[in-house]
Amino acid sequence: MHLDGGCLCGDVRYVIDGDPSTEESPCLCHCRICQRSSGAPLVAWATFRQEDVEFVQGEPKTYQSSPSGVRRFCGRCGTQLLFQTVGSPVLDITIASMDMPDVLQPEAHIWTESKRTYIGTEDLPSFPEKRPTES
Repeated sequence: MHLDGGCLCGDVRYVIDGDPSTEESPCLCHCRICQRSSGAPLVAWATFRQEDVEFVQGEPKTYQSSPSGVRRFCGRCGTQLLFQTVGSPVLDITIASMDMPDVLQPEAHIWTESKRTYIGTEDLPSFPEKRPTES
């Protein structure tokens, strides 16, 4: 799969050449850190191997949003582009930052223990914390 994306102002662009992980994504995350970092009630993510993602224009800024997580965003317009668990070989890319965001359809709600009361989650499987990995 080939996907292109970037930030609102166009300063940062990326390309993805690889398929998303189906074990944990695509998903809609309701955690408080995603809510606070995006200013939205949830964030749609898709997970890709780090080697399948390349920034082809600009370099995103980095912010360690928790002891175990790093977020990258455009330093000019603030668009959140990715999340990475420290030491992980995969990147969570924001689906809405993709040029064709409807190509990937979320398959689960995660961290619903933090979901806003006005957001329904009956449409997809829901997990109070992270999505359990299949054994």
